[in-house]
Amino acid sequence: MNTKTQIVHNFYCCPHCLSSLEKQNRDNVALQCSRCGSQFPVRKGIPLLCNNHNFYYGEATRKETLDLLRLLDECDQFGVAMRKWLELFSKDMSDYLMSYILDEKRTSGKYVLDLTGQEKVLDLGSGWGGFSLNLADHVREIHGIDLTFERLLFSKYWSKHRHINNFHTCCCGDTLHLPFTDKYFDIAIINGVLEWIPMSQSGNPFQIQQDYLKEVRRILSDTGQVYLAIENRFALSYFLGRPDDHSGLKYGSLLPRKIADLYSKKIRECPYRTYTHSHRTVSYTHLTLPTKRIV
Repeated sequence: MNTKTQIVHNFYCCPHCLSSLEKQNRDNVALQCSRCGSQFPVRKGIPLLCNNHNFYYGEATRKETLDLLRLLDECDQFGVAMRKWLELFSKDMSDYLMSYILDEKRTSGKYVLDLTGQEKVLDLGSGWGGFSLNLADHVREIHGIDLTFERLLFSKYWSKHRHINNFHTCCCGDTLHLPFTDKYFDIAIINGVLEWIPMSQSGNPFQIQQDYLKEVRRILSDTGQVYLAIENRFALSYFLGRPDDHSGLKYGSLLPRKIADLYSKKIRECPYRTYTHSHRTVSYTHLTLPTKRIV
């Protein structure tokens, strides 16, 4: 086969038409769809199969995260680079970042999964990579996808530090399709992600979430598992005045959606789109999820 048009890993496909992708040169710096011709860059070994290549979301600012990546480039020791970076913050912020990024308690959901060691797993919205990397030793393949390139790059550094060889990363999530072939995965992890999906697309937020779950169903095997974690829309703390975790609005999640939207536009000057749900609503979504569903 011509080295200029080699097919890439069989799990990736075009996020627009689901056709195969081809390498455009020996350096693997670009991919092209074999059918529709769409082209996608590859940056530091991470395919950018998304519409918005400049999206950023993170617990630290983009500049702060870039400082961390620079330290990881300059220092061969992962732990040393992390300590130097955390020293740039106040103690409270440093403790928060260390806990959020590194604490394995945030990935305890892995213990409710049915694992044989042969599963192919997709971590949707993998962030800094904590869930993915703490699951890697227990599965055949683990794929972390996120719209924030910098966090994916951090997770690659972290996986190298931990000598993990079955971890793959891809920057994607804001297109019509997830860039994977049908029924490729055995497990899909949607951990604190579903509520954010409507932020990168236009249209009715609930319908966008439903369509997203249908797309997750497409890439899962017939006996696949879904780990779905999302905040309770009607949590007691919200009734007691705690601001909504996503919008920052007091009582925002408790209101009817249309009123919450008007409220958000008045206070935040942007629509209310981060829909969380009650147990009743999540249970309804079993129509679009596999038989084995973990909520």
